[in-house]
Amino acid sequence: MVTGLVNGSWGAASEKVLLSAPLGKCGPFSRVSAPGAIPYSGVLPVAHSSEFNGQQQRLYETDSPQAHTYGIRVIDTSDGKILSTIAMGKHRTDELWGFTWLGDAESPVSDDRLVGVGVGQDPELPLDWRTLSPSTGTWTNSQLRFKTNVTFQSLWGNIGSVRAYDPSTKILYLLLSVGRSEKINLCAIDVATGTVVSHVLLTGELGTSSEGLMQLANPNRWTGGDVRLKLDDDQSGENNN
Repeated sequence: MVTGLVNGSWGAASEKVLLSAPLGKCGPFSRVSAPGAIPYSGVLPVAHSSEFNGQQQRLYETDSPQAHTYGIRVIDTSDGKILSTIAMGKHRTDELWGFTWLGDAESPVSDDRLVGVGVGQDPELPLDWRTLSPSTGTWTNSQLRFKTNVTFQSLWGNIGSVRAYDPSTKILYLLLSVGRSEKINLCAIDVATGTVVSHVLLTGELGTSSEGLMQLANPNRWTGGDVRLKLDDDQSGENNN
């Protein structure tokens, strides 16, 4: 599935579309959404973050219905129609710019929630753990928990969009840092409790830098493989390249 903007013909305004193509082939892409089915307000962001619910064939994506107004759209991928738009930003605690659906496409029953980390009312305090029910629009918000005495106040990876989730272990991987430091840690979060259970400082040839790791992927999520990413509890950052 691909969603984004296409230029209108003969000077017409750009519009937002939903396209699909079979895996294993380089197109052609077929259009799922009808013209005008997914309105484009002309302002950004268009799709800062997105997630797919394979069980119900739902696409969740951030959008800006109008200037300075943000929300999460729920789209039926069978016909490209918008089912609902969940408002964001009325309060600081109802924002998620990098969210993960907790369901597992291979399981008959799953946890139908979007989860993620957000910045709280006070940026000096630890980050928040947030959940959203797409079916009811209900938010929950609590302070992120920590297994060790190290706490994190800054959310990296394009406001949490750079992430990976392993449904077999219920662990979400995100990039966080202490205070306003650019010393980025790859953190493992238990989604059942919203707890950082382990973390490792990212170092390597680029040095300590926010540019060291720009994308995460879990090879297990849909393939059923047996590879596991394990973080140790070494907090020093040494030998963790």
